[in-house]
Amino acid sequence: MRWLFGGGLHDGCWGHAEERPRRISPVERDALQALLEPGFDKALTEAVELEQARGNHAGVERWLKHKLEYTSAADDQAGMLQTFTALGELYEKGLGHIDQAIDALEAAQTLDPDNRERTEHLSNLYVTDPSRYLDKAVAAQAVLLRQNPYRHDSYKTLRRLYTETKQADASWCLCQALTVLNLAEPDEERFYKRMRSDSAAPAQAAFSDDDWLDLVMHPQADELLTSVFALIEPIVIARRSRPVQELGYDPGHAVDVASHTAPVCQSLYYAAGVLGIALPSAYENRNDPGGISFLFASEPSLVLGKTALRPDVPLQPAAFIAGRQLTFFRPGLYVRHLLGSGTALKSWFFAAIKLTSPQFPVAPELEGAVNEAYLALEAGLVGQTRDQLTRAVAQLLTSGTALDLKRWVAAVDLTADRAGFVLSHDLETAAQVVKASDESAALVSLDERFRELALFAVSSQYFEIRQRLQISVDS
Repeated sequence: MRWLFGGGLHDGCWGHAEERPRRISPVERDALQALLEPGFDKALTEAVELEQARGNHAGVERWLKHKLEYTSAADDQAGMLQTFTALGELYEKGLGHIDQAIDALEAAQTLDPDNRERTEHLSNLYVTDPSRYLDKAVAAQAVLLRQNPYRHDSYKTLRRLYTETKQADASWCLCQALTVLNLAEPDEERFYKRMRSDSAAPAQAAFSDDDWLDLVMHPQADELLTSVFALIEPIVIARRSRPVQELGYDPGHAVDVASHTAPVCQSLYYAAGVLGIALPSAYENRNDPGGISFLFASEPSLVLGKTALRPDVPLQPAAFIAGRQLTFFRPGLYVRHLLGSGTALKSWFFAAIKLTSPQFPVAPELEGAVNEAYLALEAGLVGQTRDQLTRAVAQLLTSGTALDLKRWVAAVDLTADRAGFVLSHDLETAAQVVKASDESAALVSLDERFRELALFAVSSQYFEIRQRLQISVDS
């Protein structure tokens, strides 16, 4: 406390012996009382203001730290937020300690994570030292882009960060996104076009389950919810599907996509290998003018229409279409199309919950459909699978995750777009296919699908899956 008195104090020691303590002012007396009575918040504030007026940054820091101790002990969230913010400003502008400014503002961000202005400010501090704060700078820009997917400054900042840290592939991916969004400078567009491929991704590896879960699946495609559907999917298929002959197709006339010359067929064979998905049977239907559709047979299959069998479909769009369609053959995702309506999906899901939690409430209008699904699950799920479902449902109900099936379906559709984009190896191609799609192809709008693809195209997950497949740009 002796620093409140004059007389040349250094490291907490008195100066010359003849120096006498000066008389303290009422404001300083209140501040001193704050040390003795921690609840005296007004005095703390006045002490800070006094030292600020003097330009005594070290004094301001000491009082702010004392105020932080007081507000923390009192669990005063608003007071802590205000103090961390003040410390951040002091370290940055008063003391020039950028590292400590970042620490203080990050602490404030944990208390108030949705503050966009602070997020932008932190991102500006991170870019002052990309070699040290690259990961934090990228994460901050990702938050800003999630808030505004067309934020020009974020794409530019990310491109500069990756260029400065000599990450050629990530820098190229940013130039690709900037070009497709019509935001690129001439040099950025030249780099994109110089390294741009005109063929599907020349993948040298296949997706693993971890790749799907960590790098490709949309974060709102809840893993526990997907696992529940994966466990009940065989029963749903058995109950809701019919033999292929009853659907008008001859198993002997299945298309051998591995040897067929149509680009879409070739892409299906290629995509199945890269995505790590067993290639389903495919049947030709010349009366269908479309491309690839599902055949809800006892053995889930595909139907190839006239467009899918055309010889002039470019390979990159063909790869996107094939990759997107095959994604739904991942465990648990096929029911998104097999059950079709939200009501049917909800009924089977609720039946799975009731199988392990009989007291789970069901709305009266769903009781009939839920009971029917419940009986099918009760008869079909036995042994280890039944035990796995019990554990998955228990985890889901205790996880606190909102049981939002509509959000899950939308996320599954966006996951399919991601897989198609990875295989097509070109954002512009993926965007063109999406924009030309039927609105009914996904639960989300075409505009939202494009926005989500643009965000994924500049994400660390996309960069990593490119490295895993060995399709990244080297220079």
